[in-house]
Amino acid sequence: MMNIRANDLVFGDDNRVIIINGAKDFVRLTEPDNPVQIYFLGTLLGDDPKKLQAQSNYGALFGRFVTLIHDTHNQSLNVIPDRFGSIPFYYHVSAKNIVFSRRLSSFTERDLTNKVNESALSDILAYNVPLGDKTLHAGVRTLLGGSCLQIVLDSLSLRKQTIWEPAMQLHDANIPLLEVQDQLTNLLLEGYEIATAGYAKVGVTLSGGVDSRLLLAAGLHLGKDMETYTTGIIGSRSLTYAKQMAELCGVANFAYPLGAEFLASYGNIVQENIDLTQGMSFSSEAEASWLCNHVPSDRVMVHGAFAELYKIGYMHNYYFQAKLSSLDQHGLAQALWQRFDSRYNNRKRIFAEQLRDRLGEQARINLASTLNAYPADIKVSGWLQQLYINEFLSKVSSCSANIWNEHVPTFFPFSYPPFVDLLLSVRPKDKVGLRFPGYFLQRINGKLANFPDANTGAQIGASKVLVELIHIRDGVSRRLFGNTARYDHMDLVTWLQRMTPPVTNRIADLLDDDIYDQQEVRTLGSTISNQGEADSLLLLMMFGMWLKGQRSGAASMVAARSEGNLGLEEVVEPITTLAQLTGVQA
Repeated sequence: MMNIRANDLVFGDDNRVIIINGAKDFVRLTEPDNPVQIYFLGTLLGDDPKKLQAQSNYGALFGRFVTLIHDTHNQSLNVIPDRFGSIPFYYHVSAKNIVFSRRLSSFTERDLTNKVNESALSDILAYNVPLGDKTLHAGVRTLLGGSCLQIVLDSLSLRKQTIWEPAMQLHDANIPLLEVQDQLTNLLLEGYEIATAGYAKVGVTLSGGVDSRLLLAAGLHLGKDMETYTTGIIGSRSLTYAKQMAELCGVANFAYPLGAEFLASYGNIVQENIDLTQGMSFSSEAEASWLCNHVPSDRVMVHGAFAELYKIGYMHNYYFQAKLSSLDQHGLAQALWQRFDSRYNNRKRIFAEQLRDRLGEQARINLASTLNAYPADIKVSGWLQQLYINEFLSKVSSCSANIWNEHVPTFFPFSYPPFVDLLLSVRPKDKVGLRFPGYFLQRINGKLANFPDANTGAQIGASKVLVELIHIRDGVSRRLFGNTARYDHMDLVTWLQRMTPPVTNRIADLLDDDIYDQQEVRTLGSTISNQGEADSLLLLMMFGMWLKGQRSGAASMVAARSEGNLGLEEVVEPITTLAQLTGVQA
């Protein structure tokens, strides 16, 4: 029987739902004698959590939260996250217990799992995140945004219900932008006001690009006391343009270039991020963390995540292209895989042959399965937006939010539910370019509307020919003269070449671990000459850090067991024991 600790929140008797550390993490919103008990964790924007009821429309609420609703008469428990699953919350199901926790490490510490889900690992090599509700811990799943887990306490039967479904808006996405651009503008300003209410100062992560200047323009329009924070490669347009935009608007700009001080702390920052993201995202967040660590904690920050939903041609990994429009789900899966195939196979090479063979093409198969589960009638643009919401915003952006919120309150105005819902209903062809941000800026801040975009060096809405010519010029200048104008936020090759202590020190202990291809590890550590090699080396370093973090819990828990597996029959993905992956013998 699982050991219950003082801070655990427990529901049920013989069969139990256990919220690890729940008595400390959650606040009870209802009186003790109320037959329906509501517990809340997180932040609700624009509403008082004490007004929440069992019947509240949780999918429409703005904020980062998890809610528990315990019906004592019907002996049921509903577990409901916000629509994007912004706060990490994981669960493990066994015959007598369903266990939830904010920390994945809790499941190894409580002896609930000692295995790694290789299907999740395969996904990470391709997409930087495990698809769906998988985690790297076999038998442990993540609570997906926009869902509700309904648990009958007597039997522990579990049913999943959808409380917010993007496909509902994407199904009828035929509204011309021209008809709703004013409404979208007003909704964005409304969401911004709600997110920043009660704070004396509002900070913007100003990159010199499009989205962050919208946040600066919105704050100024609403009369907020604004300041801006910027990071970037020394000599980049990002640093230059952000400073000039701030000066143009009469607000302070605090710049923290990615120079020698950053390189000296780079390895430690990556480690801190791995500890916070818990193996749920292997996207680089080091530059964002570097900036975050310099922001005073007595203000609120607004961040540009979710803005890509008004420019679907720019969605990371899942960007829309007109040439894809006629594809079915199978064809789109094949086309998308071309974006990931090279990275996947390069990264897979760091592992020993036996593990490489087991990983196989799982990530490609998982992507196809994910796409096939989406409604057929939302077509290519809808499938891509659904993928972007589920597999990037709800994972990578949520992990980024957790990193920021560890230090300073940080919110995403572009994630305001009424704004997102209306935006999803706009016809795709009006969201491929930068039409909405161009209109928004022209309406409320012409100065920022006409300032060039740091990502392209051209004005917003410039022709593709001009943008491409500037891109070619910058590339030639980089090769001939080392010009870093277009290297705004990331230069992995330089960072890994110059980090102190050197990257070879960070991966030295991996050379004794037989899950890796030792020759490949040595080669990557000694020669970093291009972006592909740097990407694989960073993944190797991050995965090694994550794995090392599992050793203390996994080693003691695995060694204490007399048999190798936990009998988790519901886990059908190929799995490897943590003992095998860490070299610890059971």
